[in-house]
Amino acid sequence: MQDELQLSTGERVLWTGEPQRVPLFERTDWAIVPLSLVWFAFVLVWEGAAVLGGGPVFMQIWGGLFVAFGLYFTVGRLFVRQLQRRSTTYTVTDRRIVAQRRRPWRRRTEVYLRMLQPPVVREDATGDTGSIAFGEFPGVMDALRDVGVQRSWRRGEQRPMVLHGIARPRHVREVIAQAQR
Repeated sequence: MQDELQLSTGERVLWTGEPQRVPLFERTDWAIVPLSLVWFAFVLVWEGAAVLGGGPVFMQIWGGLFVAFGLYFTVGRLFVRQLQRRSTTYTVTDRRIVAQRRRPWRRRTEVYLRMLQPPVVREDATGDTGSIAFGEFPGVMDALRDVGVQRSWRRGEQRPMVLHGIARPRHVREVIAQAQR
């Protein structure tokens, strides 16, 4: 069930959609997955030494927390992202873009078009689906922020807005570009 979108007086909905394609791996994952595997291997060795070597209970518990994070960092975040994207709806109005997510927890992101750089498109091989970012697509450092490895997003700092895996991305880009003018 989608939250009701409240429109301002005179505001019009230009496009609404949701991800049509949700790949398990994204470009940034090719850098993050090897890092996560190294992390997880190190943590398993640490925890194994603490448990099998009869280390203090504190070290075993502390290592267990790092093992849990390592599992999430290695594979869990991929499944959480799948769940998030499959429950996301995008709405473009003549003033803003709204992304609403229902699972695993509700989140609503709104950005006014005047605050965004021009839209850029990254299409799949067929051109039928693709993603739209503003200015440029988020890089590895942005992905590390989302996972919690690098310093997290500052309060008030805007996360990069990306419409992921949508149908007819060039058409949607044109709709957004027209509205920005």
